[in-house]
Amino acid sequence: MLNKSLIQLLSAVLLVGFLSACGEGEDRQEKYLERAQANFKEGNFEKARVEARNVLQINPKNVPARQLLGEISFKDGDIRKAYGSFLSVVDADPENIGALTHLAQIFLAVKDNEKTVEYTNRVLAIEPDNAQVMGYKALALVAQGDIAAAEALSREALAIDAGIVEAVGVLVQKHYKEEQPELGLALLDAAQKVSPKETRLNSMKISLLETMGRKDAVEDELVKLTNEYPEERRYATTLAKYYIRESRLENAEAVLRGHAERNEDNVEAKLALVSFMLQHNSKEAAVAQVQQYIDAEPDQSQLLLALAELHLFTGDYDSAISVLESAVDSNPRSVGSIEARNLLVGIFLQQEKTAPAEKLLDEIFEIEPENPVALLTRSRLALSQEKNKDAIADLRVILKNDPENVMALKLLAAAQEREGSEGLALDNYKKLMILEQPDLGVLASAARLAIQSEQYQEAENYIRQALELDANNAGLVTNLIRLLVLKEDWEAAKSFAQRLIDKEDSEALGYFLKAGLDARMDGKGEAIKSLKRSLEIEPKAVESLASLAAMLAEEESVESAIDYVGNHCDTYNEQAHCRHLLGSLYAQNKAYDKAEESLKAALSLNDKQVTSYRQLAKVYAAQRKTDDIVATLKQGLEATDDQSMAFELANFYYQIQDYQKSSEVYKAMINANADSLPAKNNLAMLYAEFMNTPENLKEAAALIADLQDSDNPAYLDTVGWVLYLTGEYDRAVTYLQAAVDKVGSSGLLQYHLGMAFYKLGDLENAKIHLELAIENKEARYTGFDLAEATLAELQ
Repeated sequence: MLNKSLIQLLSAVLLVGFLSACGEGEDRQEKYLERAQANFKEGNFEKARVEARNVLQINPKNVPARQLLGEISFKDGDIRKAYGSFLSVVDADPENIGALTHLAQIFLAVKDNEKTVEYTNRVLAIEPDNAQVMGYKALALVAQGDIAAAEALSREALAIDAGIVEAVGVLVQKHYKEEQPELGLALLDAAQKVSPKETRLNSMKISLLETMGRKDAVEDELVKLTNEYPEERRYATTLAKYYIRESRLENAEAVLRGHAERNEDNVEAKLALVSFMLQHNSKEAAVAQVQQYIDAEPDQSQLLLALAELHLFTGDYDSAISVLESAVDSNPRSVGSIEARNLLVGIFLQQEKTAPAEKLLDEIFEIEPENPVALLTRSRLALSQEKNKDAIADLRVILKNDPENVMALKLLAAAQEREGSEGLALDNYKKLMILEQPDLGVLASAARLAIQSEQYQEAENYIRQALELDANNAGLVTNLIRLLVLKEDWEAAKSFAQRLIDKEDSEALGYFLKAGLDARMDGKGEAIKSLKRSLEIEPKAVESLASLAAMLAEEESVESAIDYVGNHCDTYNEQAHCRHLLGSLYAQNKAYDKAEESLKAALSLNDKQVTSYRQLAKVYAAQRKTDDIVATLKQGLEATDDQSMAFELANFYYQIQDYQKSSEVYKAMINANADSLPAKNNLAMLYAEFMNTPENLKEAAALIADLQDSDNPAYLDTVGWVLYLTGEYDRAVTYLQAAVDKVGSSGLLQYHLGMAFYKLGDLENAKIHLELAIENKEARYTGFDLAEATLAELQ
């Protein structure tokens, strides 16, 4: 036994050692934190992250280190990690202004306006004069519809700091709506004096000047931005787009060429010029420009890849393959050569040339055994050949190096399910749900697997999440039941439905699901009883009422469905969806007066219900009431601001051949949203097909400027046809060929391409495509007769 004096001596020694260790730990924390903060200020975020993590290894509760990690993640755009870091800071330090402000920014970015207001209020309770946070709150209030409060708060923020962009934006929008743009311009000028480097103010100013029709001022602002930020490609491309819209193509090319020359090491700047030349000059000019860059710097693999993709875009696969093979041969083991091989693999697989694709994959793996692109390709190939184990092996390698690779996780889960490893597959679906907002496919698969493993509570959670993505369609849940029915797993299906019925908060949903099973197993009579029970529990259930109405109409009569739905509407007279359904049933029964009355009643209860406007328009269409159709669609557009209504109105005018009014609707849509590519496409084709004047063709040529980078075959066809009508046959063929390659079977597209070849004097290709254009005599389109006549001339 140790005597007392010795115990005291040992205790003293241990205490000194402990205090010394504590002191060393604190010193190390401080040093790591200082280095982390210094690196962060210098913009070296990766080193800052490492040093901050070193701090947390010593002291996991170190608040400044956690805050710094949050700021690094925020800068990197990793909102999920930033949110976690800032939340942990606020948990430890509830009045940490920096973390609270960042959380408000995050909630504003994800459009959670309620949370934005909550966190901005927490900051303002500590710092009432924080003008920046006032601006964030003002934006959230606008989104919530509290415009007056947002404007008042914005004025208060600007009185403190005239350069708060968010507050300026709120008030500029107010002045714009009140047709006082000059006041908005004055606000922006004042803000720019305070915050001259804030480019968002420039963007707002440019947008406002455009609405005022001040083209010279717009150009001046864009030129100023381009000169002030010569390395920023977005400003050069925005100025170039402005010149394109103004049909000043030489100016546009000069801007992009100048930007490329000022940034000679920036491949993206060079490629922007090449893209412009493809769209507004010719494929040959674009290819020549890329080749010029390659000749000057042969080792730039990115340019070789760009040249190959240029050939691929125009359907010239042979040239693309040749360029890619030269990229491989020039430096076989370089990063660029591996990228080239991966592109070649994609081409060969598309052409169903499996052997050369597999040979190239072997070459990639000999150089870089764990190349993720090649592994993903090989795993897909293995899955298509039902080699599930091989696919799983490759996917695991990808995930070893990149655990958050979403595509690899999806493929791995599918492969594991095929192999009968449902538990592993479900685990991977759970990982996917953590990494990103799950889509319907992931949720449906996870629910199916959870049911198979009798994890009914989890399955219910996944189904509820699926319904949150499409709240108006309980058929999402029915689809899961159908999967079980297809597998003849009746007991699991019944058990799952019964579990929902047994819980008070999901009883109505359970009966709805049971109705789907009843309809398959016990007949429509039982299904009708289950749906009626579902509606007794939850009278507002839209899908239950719609399903019951359809079933009554099918099993009994439309009149029986009308009686039931009519009684339901009378009992619950505030349900707009019920009146809509009743109106639709009357329309089905050709009782148009009653249909009109019910649909108008639905709209009086909910004037935002787009489907009711559509149904009412159909009722008028059945009676050939043209004026009423137009009035209804206009009313729906005004009430809902749903652009699909504008499309329907424009399409209706098109159907009745009132092309002028159709074009006016599209113009209004473009004025409201300059990025509306569908409206630009339709208006350009309308000008080209039915309003073909020199002035309209010039306008169509301006409209297609924003369509030329699209992969949408309809847009490519419009671009090509407008170019054809303006006499640019070489460029027209480029786009029309790309459209035909994507669609193939369309007679109209074949006609357009055939006519372009005809104008070029390529009569052999013209004949081939015009024959395809008139192959289906039933599918007659505008130009069909001309296609026939031209083909007859060629023959």
